[in-house]
Amino acid sequence: MREKRTDSMFIGFALFAMFFGAGNLIFPPQLGVLSGASWLSAFISYFIADAGLAILCVFAMINYEGHVREIVKPFKAAGTLLAILIALCIGPCIAIPRTGTTSFELALQPICGFEENATLALAIFSVVFFVIVFALTIRESAVIDIVGKILTPLLLIFLFILIVMGLCGDWSVLTVTSTETPVKDGVLNGYQTLDAMAAYMFADIIILSVFDRGYKKGKEANKITIRASIISCVLLFVVYGGLTYLGASVGGKWLEGVKDGSVDQAQILVNIVKEIMGESGVYVLAIVVLLACLTTAIGLTSAIAQFFDEISSDKIKYKYVVIAVCVVSAFLCNLGLAEIISIAAPILSFAYPLIIILLLMAFFEDKLTKTWAYWTTGLVTLIISACTVLCDLGLESMSWVYELPLANIGINWVIPAVVALVIGIIVPRKQKEA
Repeated sequence: MREKRTDSMFIGFALFAMFFGAGNLIFPPQLGVLSGASWLSAFISYFIADAGLAILCVFAMINYEGHVREIVKPFKAAGTLLAILIALCIGPCIAIPRTGTTSFELALQPICGFEENATLALAIFSVVFFVIVFALTIRESAVIDIVGKILTPLLLIFLFILIVMGLCGDWSVLTVTSTETPVKDGVLNGYQTLDAMAAYMFADIIILSVFDRGYKKGKEANKITIRASIISCVLLFVVYGGLTYLGASVGGKWLEGVKDGSVDQAQILVNIVKEIMGESGVYVLAIVVLLACLTTAIGLTSAIAQFFDEISSDKIKYKYVVIAVCVVSAFLCNLGLAEIISIAAPILSFAYPLIIILLLMAFFEDKLTKTWAYWTTGLVTLIISACTVLCDLGLESMSWVYELPLANIGINWVIPAVVALVIGIIVPRKQKEA
């Protein structure tokens, strides 16, 4: 029993560290600044759209033993393409490069005092950062032990020191909410973390680790996985809540800068840390950021490598994918944090609703016997998401999407998706003539 509890704890620590990366550090404080007195509702919506969906995904993947190919199987060839697109988004195209850029802008730049456009310094740092990621990821079996037993406890200690000092200070929560849509902002910021996408890949690592520790497939292994997921979820709740509150209280003095864009996500976190801990706080922040981003980069790189190894039936070797991911990520890292976030926003707003639909339908696969139901629901969800993104990019003819139910909280695709699901279940698909 004691061994099971220890395994659950370390695996839970590892899962927390994999989820808690670049976006998880920089989005909650800014969300708190803008939501002010409404920080709690913004935080809850953020937590649900981020950690809630991610843990739910791990639970769903238990039934598939962590194999992404199985959960997208109803979409056939399109499902494989969807899985590859998920892997690219959470891998070398968005999430992994962002860990390197965030590390540079929050850890190295404040300490070393580089110019804002420190191109050469970022280039050198990106190479060093991803060489470390490569070294700690190339041994596939060691990932969970490295992350869960060594890096995560250090990360949690520094995070709790920062949050406790902030809570103990004489700060006052903003009395005015500076955004009209705190819940919607929380949902969209939750999308930006990419954790629900990453959970599809992380589940494979976690479940494989449980099996490697000798737990039998089925009830015994599922219980360990669920316990680890709950531990991870509780830790994320505490840390997210603390960081959002610090933004709503300590971060209030930079409200105008956040609103006009002169203070970005990275700067607001640096400012909050300096306000709480003084100039020496940037060194604590540097350690926190490096640990958070490094653990996430390790987890993501390992997950992506395992995915391509599996989907290619062992033709694309784990170590070669690790090399490719590190090289591409080091290159894209040099775009800078603001540029990566701006590129990612519309992509994630388009893709996330379908990811959520896929996740929820996985729990009812035995009842949804018609592939047609998957296709109708997925297609309608993609259409609404695409129109919403086009409207946000300035296409006024698509403004009707904001007249749909639940648009005020950022989930205007839900009702159309439910209607499409019902139609897909009730209406039979036309059979091809012989």
